[in-house]
Amino acid sequence: MTAWPKDVRPYWSTQLFDHRTVPVKLTARHRTKGGGVWGRIEVISGVRRLARCNASGDVTKTEEIEAGDHAIVAPEEIDFVSLSDETSFRVTLFRCEINVPARTVQ
Repeated sequence: MTAWPKDVRPYWSTQLFDHRTVPVKLTARHRTKGGGVWGRIEVISGVRRLARCNASGDVTKTEEIEAGDHAIVAPEEIDFVSLSDETSFRVTLFRCEINVPARTVQ
């Protein structure tokens, strides 16, 4: 599992997604923002597969994240997801700033 700096703070969180509501951009290769933005993928139910890619977009590692578990995505890391019909999850973004209020986008 990727480790992150101890001084990161949450600043944005998605609604819960499932196989019907997951944004297409999360199921295609994409990357987290630069500037110290980290992602935390929390699986609420089911199993979600996370594919991590190298700079060329080739898959280098896949992980299955089960309900109650999470995965960390480092700044500018390329990844994409796949999920079962029973999967629900949310993504929370963090950055290295103190006192950044968290908000949820519906």
